[in-house]
Amino acid sequence: MCESEGAARYKASKVAEDEFLDYIASYRRRYNSLYARGPLLLLTPENEDGRMVSVVSLVVPSRVPHPQLLLMQDAARVLSDMITYTPPQPPPSLPTRVRSPAVVVKAQEGSGAECALVVASVLLGAGYHAPLSRDQHNPHLSPEILLTYPARTSSISRRQVDYEARVNSSGDYTEAHLHFWVVVLPPGRGVTTPTFIESTTGQVLSLSSSLALPYLYIHALFNHTNYWACTKYNQAISCDMFDLSDRSVWMPLMDDGVGAAKASQAPHHPTHQDNKNQNNQQYSHHTPPSHSREKVGDSQYITTSSLMASGTKHALKVPTTWATPIIITEEALIERFPGGWREEVYSGVVVRHYSPFSHPRGATLIFTFFSKSGSVKEVWEKYEQREDGLVSCHRPTSRHHRGDLCQHQEGHTQT
Repeated sequence: MCESEGAARYKASKVAEDEFLDYIASYRRRYNSLYARGPLLLLTPENEDGRMVSVVSLVVPSRVPHPQLLLMQDAARVLSDMITYTPPQPPPSLPTRVRSPAVVVKAQEGSGAECALVVASVLLGAGYHAPLSRDQHNPHLSPEILLTYPARTSSISRRQVDYEARVNSSGDYTEAHLHFWVVVLPPGRGVTTPTFIESTTGQVLSLSSSLALPYLYIHALFNHTNYWACTKYNQAISCDMFDLSDRSVWMPLMDDGVGAAKASQAPHHPTHQDNKNQNNQQYSHHTPPSHSREKVGDSQYITTSSLMASGTKHALKVPTTWATPIIITEEALIERFPGGWREEVYSGVVVRHYSPFSHPRGATLIFTFFSKSGSVKEVWEKYEQREDGLVSCHRPTSRHHRGDLCQHQEGHTQT
Protein backbone atom coordinates (compact mmCIF):
# COMPACT_ATOMS: atom_id res chain seq x y z
CA MET A 1 0.00 0.00 0.00
CA CYS A 2 1.46 3.33 -1.09
CA GLU A 3 1.69 5.94 1.66
CA SER A 4 0.79 9.56 1.04
CA GLU A 5 3.46 12.16 0.31
CA GLY A 6 2.58 13.88 3.58
CA ALA A 7 3.04 10.62 5.50
CA ALA A 8 6.50 10.13 3.98
CA ARG A 9 7.53 13.68 4.88
CA TYR A 10 6.15 13.20 8.40
CA LYS A 11 8.19 10.02 8.89
CA ALA A 12 11.37 11.87 7.91
CA SER A 13 10.80 14.58 10.52
CA LYS A 14 9.24 12.37 13.20
CA VAL A 15 11.95 12.82 15.84
CA ALA A 16 11.78 16.61 15.72
CA GLU A 17 7.98 16.54 15.59
CA ASP A 18 7.73 14.23 18.63
CA GLU A 19 10.02 16.52 20.62
CA PHE A 20 7.89 19.48 19.59
CA LEU A 21 4.69 17.68 20.65
CA ASP A 22 6.19 17.07 24.11
CA TYR A 23 7.04 20.75 24.31
CA ILE A 24 3.47 21.68 23.33
CA ALA A 25 2.13 19.39 26.08
CA SER A 26 4.24 21.33 28.60
CA TYR A 27 2.92 24.61 27.19
CA ARG A 28 -0.64 23.35 27.53
CA ARG A 29 -0.09 22.36 31.17
CA ARG A 30 1.30 25.78 32.03
CA TYR A 31 -1.53 27.57 30.25
CA ASN A 32 -4.08 25.50 32.19
CA SER A 33 -2.24 26.27 35.43
CA LEU A 34 -2.46 30.01 34.79
CA TYR A 35 -5.95 30.05 33.28
CA ALA A 36 -7.86 27.15 34.79
CA ARG A 37 -11.14 28.54 33.43
CA GLY A 38 -9.71 29.51 30.07
CA PRO A 39 -10.93 28.07 26.76
CA LEU A 40 -9.68 24.78 25.41
CA LEU A 41 -6.79 25.22 22.98
CA LEU A 42 -6.53 23.48 19.61
CA LEU A 43 -2.86 22.50 19.65
CA THR A 44 -2.43 18.90 18.48
CA PRO A 45 -5.19 17.58 16.20
CA GLU A 46 -4.94 14.49 14.03
CA ASN A 47 -4.08 15.05 10.39
CA GLU A 48 -5.46 13.28 7.29
CA ASP A 49 -3.28 10.23 8.03
CA GLY A 50 -4.57 9.87 11.59
CA ARG A 51 -1.32 11.15 13.13
CA MET A 52 -1.21 13.67 15.95
CA VAL A 53 0.55 16.81 14.69
CA SER A 54 1.08 20.36 15.88
CA VAL A 55 -1.51 22.78 14.55
CA VAL A 56 1.36 25.11 13.63
CA SER A 57 2.61 22.53 11.10
CA LEU A 58 -0.76 22.64 9.32
CA VAL A 59 -0.17 26.22 8.18
CA VAL A 60 1.82 26.03 4.94
CA PRO A 61 2.69 29.36 3.24
CA SER A 62 2.07 28.64 -0.43
CA ARG A 63 3.00 30.86 -3.36
CA VAL A 64 0.19 30.37 -5.85
CA PRO A 65 1.13 32.60 -8.82
CA HIS A 66 -2.34 33.38 -10.14
CA PRO A 67 -3.52 37.03 -10.31
CA GLN A 68 -6.84 36.01 -8.70
CA LEU A 69 -5.01 34.84 -5.57
CA LEU A 70 -2.54 37.66 -4.97
CA LEU A 71 -4.89 40.25 -3.44
CA MET A 72 -6.68 39.65 -0.16
CA GLN A 73 -10.24 40.39 -1.34
CA ASP A 74 -9.90 38.40 -4.57
CA ALA A 75 -8.27 35.40 -2.91
CA ALA A 76 -10.94 35.26 -0.18
CA ARG A 77 -13.75 35.19 -2.75
CA VAL A 78 -12.11 32.68 -5.11
CA LEU A 79 -11.12 30.24 -2.35
CA SER A 80 -14.57 30.34 -0.75
CA ASP A 81 -16.00 29.48 -4.18
CA MET A 82 -13.58 26.58 -4.67
CA ILE A 83 -14.07 24.94 -1.28
CA THR A 84 -17.47 23.86 -0.01
CA TYR A 85 -17.83 24.53 3.71
CA THR A 86 -18.99 21.55 5.78
CA PRO A 87 -20.66 22.85 8.98
CA PRO A 88 -20.14 20.87 12.20
CA GLN A 89 -22.85 18.77 13.76
CA PRO A 90 -24.26 20.57 16.82
CA PRO A 91 -23.05 21.11 19.39
CA PRO A 92 -19.86 22.58 17.84
CA SER A 93 -16.62 21.65 19.54
CA LEU A 94 -12.91 21.73 18.86
CA PRO A 95 -12.14 19.57 15.82
CA THR A 96 -10.18 16.42 16.57
CA ARG A 97 -9.15 15.94 12.92
CA VAL A 98 -7.79 18.72 10.71
CA ARG A 99 -6.41 17.98 7.25
CA SER A 100 -3.53 19.85 5.64
CA PRO A 101 -4.51 22.67 3.24
CA ALA A 102 -3.24 20.91 0.10
CA VAL A 103 -5.53 17.95 0.83
CA VAL A 104 -8.48 20.27 1.49
CA VAL A 105 -7.96 22.08 -1.83
CA LYS A 106 -7.81 18.79 -3.69
CA ALA A 107 -11.02 17.55 -2.03
CA GLN A 108 -12.70 20.98 -2.50
CA GLU A 109 -14.54 20.66 0.81
CA GLY A 110 -13.60 21.31 4.40
CA SER A 111 -14.53 22.30 7.93
CA GLY A 112 -14.29 25.85 9.23
CA ALA A 113 -10.76 25.28 10.52
CA GLU A 114 -9.69 23.69 7.22
CA CYS A 115 -11.17 26.51 5.11
CA ALA A 116 -9.30 29.04 7.26
CA LEU A 117 -6.04 27.07 6.88
CA VAL A 118 -6.31 27.29 3.09
CA VAL A 119 -6.96 31.05 3.07
CA ALA A 120 -4.17 31.77 5.58
CA SER A 121 -1.65 29.61 3.70
CA VAL A 122 -2.36 31.35 0.38
CA LEU A 123 -2.27 34.86 1.90
CA LEU A 124 0.98 34.11 3.76
CA GLY A 125 2.45 32.99 0.45
CA ALA A 126 1.30 36.28 -1.10
CA GLY A 127 3.14 38.31 1.54
CA TYR A 128 0.35 39.09 4.00
CA HIS A 129 0.72 38.80 7.79
CA ALA A 130 -2.29 36.52 8.11
CA PRO A 131 -2.54 34.27 11.18
CA LEU A 132 -5.58 32.12 11.86
CA SER A 133 -7.88 32.90 14.75
CA ARG A 134 -9.77 30.53 17.04
CA ASP A 135 -12.60 32.51 18.54
CA GLN A 136 -16.12 32.72 19.84
CA HIS A 137 -18.53 34.27 17.36
CA ASN A 138 -21.63 36.30 18.15
CA PRO A 139 -24.68 33.99 18.13
CA HIS A 140 -26.89 36.97 17.33
CA LEU A 141 -24.76 38.19 14.39
CA SER A 142 -23.27 35.21 12.59
CA PRO A 143 -21.58 35.68 9.19
CA GLU A 144 -24.62 34.16 7.48
CA ILE A 145 -26.89 36.92 8.84
CA LEU A 146 -25.05 39.43 6.66
CA LEU A 147 -26.27 37.58 3.56
CA THR A 148 -29.66 38.39 2.08
CA TYR A 149 -30.78 34.83 1.40
CA PRO A 150 -33.70 33.20 3.26
CA ALA A 151 -32.85 30.73 6.00
CA ARG A 152 -31.71 27.26 4.97
CA THR A 153 -34.06 24.39 5.70
CA SER A 154 -31.72 21.39 5.58
CA SER A 155 -31.93 18.93 8.47
CA ILE A 156 -28.43 19.88 9.65
CA SER A 157 -29.29 23.57 9.68
CA ARG A 158 -32.55 22.95 11.55
CA ARG A 159 -30.68 21.02 14.23
CA GLN A 160 -28.14 23.85 14.45
CA VAL A 161 -30.88 26.48 14.79
CA ASP A 162 -32.68 24.45 17.46
CA TYR A 163 -29.45 23.92 19.39
CA GLU A 164 -28.43 27.59 19.23
CA ALA A 165 -31.91 28.62 20.35
CA ARG A 166 -31.49 26.52 23.49
CA VAL A 167 -28.01 27.90 24.13
CA ASN A 168 -29.09 31.49 23.53
CA SER A 169 -31.91 31.13 26.05
CA SER A 170 -29.45 29.92 28.68
CA GLY A 171 -26.90 32.69 27.97
CA ASP A 172 -23.94 30.27 27.85
CA TYR A 173 -22.06 30.85 24.59
CA THR A 174 -18.65 29.52 25.56
CA GLU A 175 -18.58 26.17 23.77
CA ALA A 176 -21.60 26.71 21.54
CA HIS A 177 -20.08 29.19 19.10
CA LEU A 178 -16.48 28.17 18.41
CA HIS A 179 -15.29 29.46 15.07
CA PHE A 180 -12.18 29.81 12.89
CA TRP A 181 -11.31 32.71 10.63
CA VAL A 182 -8.29 34.63 9.32
CA VAL A 183 -7.11 38.02 10.55
CA VAL A 184 -4.79 40.05 8.31
CA LEU A 185 -2.58 42.32 10.40
CA PRO A 186 -0.63 45.47 9.47
CA PRO A 187 1.87 46.39 8.25
CA GLY A 188 2.54 45.14 4.74
CA ARG A 189 0.58 44.85 1.48
CA GLY A 190 -1.21 48.12 2.20
CA VAL A 191 -3.00 46.80 5.29
CA THR A 192 -3.42 49.59 7.85
CA THR A 193 -5.91 48.07 10.29
CA PRO A 194 -6.71 44.49 11.38
CA THR A 195 -8.93 42.94 8.74
CA PHE A 196 -11.01 39.80 9.19
CA ILE A 197 -11.72 37.20 6.51
CA GLU A 198 -14.63 34.82 6.88
CA SER A 199 -13.08 31.96 4.93
CA THR A 200 -16.34 30.03 4.52
CA THR A 201 -18.04 32.87 2.63
CA GLY A 202 -15.18 35.06 1.37
CA GLN A 203 -16.45 38.06 3.29
CA VAL A 204 -13.80 40.66 4.24
CA LEU A 205 -14.41 43.04 7.18
CA SER A 206 -12.07 45.72 8.47
CA LEU A 207 -11.99 46.44 12.19
CA SER A 208 -12.51 50.10 11.30
CA SER A 209 -15.68 49.24 9.36
CA SER A 210 -19.05 50.53 10.55
CA LEU A 211 -20.44 47.00 10.26
CA ALA A 212 -20.69 45.00 13.47
CA LEU A 213 -18.19 42.16 13.68
CA PRO A 214 -19.73 38.68 13.85
CA TYR A 215 -17.07 37.74 16.44
CA LEU A 216 -17.07 38.26 20.21
CA TYR A 217 -13.69 37.22 21.58
CA ILE A 218 -10.38 35.79 20.41
CA HIS A 219 -9.07 32.67 22.10
CA ALA A 220 -5.86 32.18 20.11
CA LEU A 221 -3.92 33.14 16.98
CA PHE A 222 -1.47 30.92 15.13
CA ASN A 223 0.57 30.72 11.94
CA HIS A 224 3.44 28.57 10.63
CA THR A 225 5.93 30.01 13.14
CA ASN A 226 4.07 30.34 16.42
CA TYR A 227 0.90 29.98 18.48
CA TRP A 228 -0.38 32.75 20.75
CA ALA A 229 -3.01 31.96 23.39
CA CYS A 230 -5.01 35.03 24.35
CA THR A 231 -4.87 35.64 28.09
CA LYS A 232 -7.82 38.07 27.88
CA TYR A 233 -10.12 35.57 26.29
CA ASN A 234 -13.31 37.35 27.40
CA GLN A 235 -12.25 40.83 26.28
CA ALA A 236 -14.03 42.38 23.29
CA ILE A 237 -11.98 42.59 20.09
CA SER A 238 -10.17 45.92 19.63
CA CYS A 239 -7.36 47.36 17.49
CA ASP A 240 -4.91 47.65 20.39
CA MET A 241 -4.98 43.95 21.26
CA PHE A 242 -3.08 42.75 18.17
CA ASP A 243 0.43 43.56 19.40
CA LEU A 244 1.60 39.96 19.65
CA SER A 245 4.64 40.99 21.69
CA ASP A 246 2.38 42.22 24.51
CA ARG A 247 2.66 39.51 27.17
CA SER A 248 -0.29 40.93 29.11
CA VAL A 249 -2.52 39.80 26.23
CA TRP A 250 -0.70 36.93 24.51
CA MET A 251 1.07 33.83 25.82
CA PRO A 252 3.29 32.57 22.97
CA LEU A 253 4.29 29.00 22.33
CA MET A 254 7.72 30.06 21.01
CA ASP A 255 9.18 33.20 22.57
CA ASP A 256 11.58 35.35 20.54
CA GLY A 257 12.70 37.22 23.66
CA VAL A 258 11.30 40.62 22.66
CA GLY A 259 7.91 40.38 24.35
CA ALA A 260 6.93 42.22 27.52
CA ALA A 261 3.80 43.20 29.38
CA LYS A 262 2.61 46.74 28.71
CA ALA A 263 2.93 48.82 31.87
CA SER A 264 -0.45 50.43 31.37
CA GLN A 265 -2.29 47.14 31.37
CA ALA A 266 -2.97 45.06 34.44
CA PRO A 267 -2.70 41.28 34.29
CA HIS A 268 -5.94 39.58 33.39
CA HIS A 269 -7.63 37.50 36.06
CA PRO A 270 -10.68 35.35 35.34
CA THR A 271 -13.88 37.07 36.47
CA HIS A 272 -17.08 35.72 37.90
CA GLN A 273 -18.50 35.84 34.38
CA ASP A 274 -15.61 33.63 33.22
CA ASN A 275 -16.56 31.09 35.83
CA LYS A 276 -20.20 31.23 34.79
CA ASN A 277 -19.37 30.82 31.10
CA GLN A 278 -16.68 28.19 31.57
CA ASN A 279 -18.06 26.01 34.38
CA ASN A 280 -19.07 23.20 32.04
CA GLN A 281 -15.74 22.94 30.21
CA GLN A 282 -13.56 19.88 30.46
CA TYR A 283 -9.84 19.73 29.90
CA SER A 284 -8.58 17.89 26.86
CA HIS A 285 -7.03 14.46 27.19
CA HIS A 286 -3.55 16.06 27.17
CA THR A 287 -4.21 17.99 30.38
CA PRO A 288 -2.94 16.23 33.52
CA PRO A 289 -4.94 16.08 36.76
CA SER A 290 -4.84 19.26 38.82
CA HIS A 291 -2.58 17.79 41.49
CA SER A 292 0.17 17.10 38.93
CA ARG A 293 0.21 20.53 37.27
CA GLU A 294 3.50 22.35 37.44
CA LYS A 295 3.63 25.38 39.72
CA VAL A 296 4.58 28.64 38.03
CA GLY A 297 5.45 30.75 41.05
CA ASP A 298 4.34 34.36 41.44
CA SER A 299 4.94 35.40 37.84
CA GLN A 300 1.89 35.94 35.66
CA TYR A 301 3.91 35.67 32.43
CA ILE A 302 5.73 32.48 31.54
CA THR A 303 8.07 32.62 28.55
CA THR A 304 9.01 29.66 26.42
CA SER A 305 12.69 30.43 26.96
CA SER A 306 12.23 29.44 30.61
CA LEU A 307 10.48 26.27 29.49
CA MET A 308 13.38 25.37 27.24
CA ALA A 309 15.87 25.98 30.02
CA SER A 310 14.12 23.47 32.25
CA GLY A 311 12.83 20.99 29.69
CA THR A 312 15.33 20.72 26.83
CA LYS A 313 19.07 20.85 26.33
CA HIS A 314 18.95 23.07 23.24
CA ALA A 315 16.90 25.88 21.81
CA LEU A 316 13.82 24.26 20.36
CA LYS A 317 12.67 25.31 16.90
CA VAL A 318 9.44 24.71 15.05
CA PRO A 319 10.13 21.60 12.93
CA THR A 320 10.00 21.79 9.16
CA THR A 321 6.42 21.04 8.24
CA TRP A 322 5.57 17.62 6.83
CA ALA A 323 2.67 19.10 4.84
CA THR A 324 3.03 19.98 1.17
CA PRO A 325 2.31 23.45 -0.25
CA ILE A 326 -0.99 24.21 -1.94
CA ILE A 327 -1.10 23.73 -5.71
CA ILE A 328 -3.99 25.26 -7.66
CA THR A 329 -4.02 24.72 -11.40
CA GLU A 330 -5.37 27.11 -14.00
CA GLU A 331 -8.06 24.55 -14.82
CA ALA A 332 -9.20 24.47 -11.20
CA LEU A 333 -9.46 28.26 -11.16
CA ILE A 334 -11.53 28.27 -14.35
CA GLU A 335 -13.89 25.62 -13.05
CA ARG A 336 -13.90 27.33 -9.67
CA PHE A 337 -16.70 25.20 -8.25
CA PRO A 338 -16.61 21.41 -7.82
CA GLY A 339 -18.09 20.12 -11.10
CA GLY A 340 -18.37 23.66 -12.48
CA TRP A 341 -21.32 24.74 -10.32
CA ARG A 342 -22.60 24.72 -6.77
CA GLU A 343 -26.18 24.68 -5.52
CA GLU A 344 -27.48 26.08 -2.25
CA VAL A 345 -31.04 25.21 -1.18
CA TYR A 346 -32.86 27.70 1.04
CA SER A 347 -36.47 28.16 2.10
CA GLY A 348 -38.32 29.18 -1.06
CA VAL A 349 -35.25 29.71 -3.24
CA VAL A 350 -32.47 27.71 -4.90
CA VAL A 351 -29.17 29.50 -5.59
CA ARG A 352 -26.76 28.18 -8.21
CA HIS A 353 -23.22 29.50 -8.67
CA TYR A 354 -21.53 28.75 -12.01
CA SER A 355 -17.90 28.92 -13.06
CA PRO A 356 -17.15 31.47 -15.80
CA PHE A 357 -18.01 30.19 -19.31
CA SER A 358 -19.58 26.98 -17.98
CA HIS A 359 -23.23 28.03 -18.39
CA PRO A 360 -24.64 28.12 -21.96
CA ARG A 361 -26.08 31.63 -21.44
CA GLY A 362 -22.99 32.94 -19.62
CA ALA A 363 -24.72 33.02 -16.24
CA THR A 364 -22.57 32.96 -13.11
CA LEU A 365 -25.39 33.25 -10.55
CA ILE A 366 -29.03 32.11 -10.81
CA PHE A 367 -31.76 32.55 -8.18
CA THR A 368 -34.89 30.44 -8.67
CA PHE A 369 -37.76 31.48 -6.39
CA PHE A 370 -40.60 29.08 -5.58
CA SER A 371 -44.14 29.57 -4.35
CA LYS A 372 -45.54 27.70 -1.34
CA SER A 373 -47.04 25.15 -3.74
CA GLY A 374 -43.59 24.42 -5.19
CA SER A 375 -44.03 26.05 -8.60
CA VAL A 376 -41.40 28.43 -10.00
CA LYS A 377 -42.38 32.01 -9.19
CA GLU A 378 -39.50 33.94 -10.74
CA VAL A 379 -35.91 33.53 -11.93
CA TRP A 380 -33.09 36.07 -11.61
CA GLU A 381 -29.83 35.55 -13.53
CA LYS A 382 -26.52 37.40 -13.39
CA TYR A 383 -24.08 37.25 -16.33
CA GLU A 384 -20.42 38.00 -16.91
CA GLN A 385 -18.38 38.63 -20.07
CA ARG A 386 -21.24 38.39 -22.54
CA GLU A 387 -20.60 39.87 -25.97
CA ASP A 388 -23.93 41.73 -25.94
CA GLY A 389 -23.12 43.33 -22.56
CA LEU A 390 -26.04 41.68 -20.76
CA VAL A 391 -25.50 41.95 -16.99
CA SER A 392 -28.68 40.55 -15.44
CA CYS A 393 -32.15 39.37 -16.35
CA HIS A 394 -35.28 39.02 -14.23
CA ARG A 395 -37.89 36.55 -15.51
CA PRO A 396 -41.20 36.62 -13.62
CA THR A 397 -43.43 33.65 -14.44
CA SER A 398 -46.69 35.23 -13.31
CA ARG A 399 -49.28 35.67 -16.05
CA HIS A 400 -49.58 39.31 -14.98
CA HIS A 401 -46.02 40.03 -16.14
CA ARG A 402 -45.05 40.01 -19.78
CA GLY A 403 -41.46 39.93 -20.98
CA ASP A 404 -38.13 39.86 -19.18
CA LEU A 405 -36.56 42.74 -17.26
CA CYS A 406 -32.95 42.83 -18.45
CA GLN A 407 -30.03 45.15 -17.73
CA HIS A 408 -27.09 45.84 -20.06
CA GLN A 409 -23.72 47.47 -19.50
CA GLU A 410 -23.36 51.11 -20.49
CA GLY A 411 -22.48 51.45 -24.15
CA HIS A 412 -24.45 48.34 -25.16
CA THR A 413 -27.94 48.51 -26.61
CA GLN A 414 -30.61 45.87 -26.27
CA THR A 415 -31.40 44.10 -29.54
